Amino acid sequence: MNILVLTTAYQTDLEKAIKDAGYTAEFCNPNEFNMYISESTKGMDSVYKGEQRIFRSTYDCVISRVGNHRGYAARVIEHLQNNLGIFCVQSGESLNLVADKFRTAQILSQNGIRVPKQVFAMSPKNYKHVIDKVGGLPAILKENTGSQGNGLILLESPQQTNMTLDSFYGSGEKHIIIQRFLNNGGKDERHIVVNGEVVSSMERQAPKHDIRSNISREGTGKKIFADSETRELCIKAVAAIEGLNFAGVDVMKDTDGKPYVIEINSNPGTGIVGITGYNHFKDLVRYCERNYRNGSKVAMQEKAQKMIYELCVLATNVDADLEQMFRDLTK
Repeated sequence: MNILVLTTAYQTDLEKAIKDAGYTAEFCNPNEFNMYISESTKGMDSVYKGEQRIFRSTYDCVISRVGNHRGYAARVIEHLQNNLGIFCVQSGESLNLVADKFRTAQILSQNGIRVPKQVFAMSPKNYKHVIDKVGGLPAILKENTGSQGNGLILLESPQQTNMTLDSFYGSGEKHIIIQRFLNNGGKDERHIVVNGEVVSSMERQAPKHDIRSNISREGTGKKIFADSETRELCIKAVAAIEGLNFAGVDVMKDTDGKPYVIEINSNPGTGIVGITGYNHFKDLVRYCERNYRNGSKVAMQEKAQKMIYELCVLATNVDADLEQMFRDLTK
């Protein structure tokens, strides 16, 4: 297999998994690609890397590891997948969807998957009403499209809450979510899901001076094994986002032990690899491999069906010719 990895950062663990499996890979910034839509109705759309045209046979699989320029990368993926027919691990639409935290929560809730109480509003007139709807103070404020803990604030006092909400809602520039505070001692869990399986898990602990447990923000982690309820929750959460297939699912447990899906990350960080000692990209490469083999089988089946059809047409034509010859001879 020749795998295209769309990324804006170096991918050491993914590159190792691909090489260990005996495959080749090209690591490219999605901004290097240009998309072309033809006027033809016969499927002549194309993608170029610079001036080099990309064909369906150029790559066997596309893996997206996109942080920056996600919106453009999503369009490139959609073009490669839907216009050229190249298998992509994640659809462009799924990348855009999970980047929208409230939209993700809506879909999870629609599918019976537990998420914390939360409110999304553009300009509420009564802040107390909003806070009361999520269970009162303390509460969590977070930006709808933030990542790595950016834009997350703990709302504790009425005065601080009013001033903070005035600042955010008054600017009109950022969309925010108010969410119920789960008092779990600064702990959460990150579970990696690949093709309907939880393949790696860690528990993260926020530092004493923060509530954010992100490893990138001085959080610490340890390897864990997901319990059956959490495992089922994570698998269902990723399955609810059509075309996602690979993601990191962040889970928090309340004081009663119930797990809640906090966020889904389409581009989970690699800190979990060092903490667990397991390179989950091996599972991702195997997923690509299975689809590559299935794709090859389908292509062979389609080719065989085409040959059978052509033989049937040929046989029909031969029979017709013989029948005409017999008629000519018996005139």
